Amino acid sequence: MNDATRLIDDTILWLQEHYGDHPCWNEADVVSVIWDYARRLILARKLPLTIRNQHEIKTSLGKKKYDLAILDDRGLALVVVEVKYEPSPSRPDVPRVLKHFKWEHLVPGYHGKDIAFTDIEKVRRCVEEGKADIGYAIFIDEGSHHYQRMPANVLPDGVVWRRWGPGTTEAIEVSVMVARFPNEDRITQPRADVL
Repeated sequence: MNDATRLIDDTILWLQEHYGDHPCWNEADVVSVIWDYARRLILARKLPLTIRNQHEIKTSLGKKKYDLAILDDRGLALVVVEVKYEPSPSRPDVPRVLKHFKWEHLVPGYHGKDIAFTDIEKVRRCVEEGKADIGYAIFIDEGSHHYQRMPANVLPDGVVWRRWGPGTTEAIEVSVMVARFPNEDRITQPRADVL
């Protein structure tokens, strides 16, 4: 496993452990938390890497911006990450009128649609076309609203649900859908030097 992949795996594990310490209200908040921790790991490990937000890469889908990209010292993308997030409607600090996330932005074929441009397809194509070594599409389902409606047996290859347990309050369960390409579910234990 290369340094960039380990960096994202460790960041996801850290976010799981510290999720309740970082209340978010929208996707940009989550991306910012991930960016900041990954940046601190890069510095602590003295890695020749940088992390970019809204990094543009051209694939067969056209020019697309990725929420996060880990770049090597030549500016080539090693890892791309797309993030989706839906806060729990039961959180007292979330407005009562909460628009539910639309799955067609994440999972190909859901709701009977064959949409080529989804987060999963976006990162898969980027990796298959050699524009990045590894790609992640992450959906944080605070309150597990979608986890209950989309069982693991209907997910595409390389996509898994993870139960993170309590979120910002003990009463809110958090489920996270993770797609990783190539299709290897290797997020295991963080290294000892994780901050």
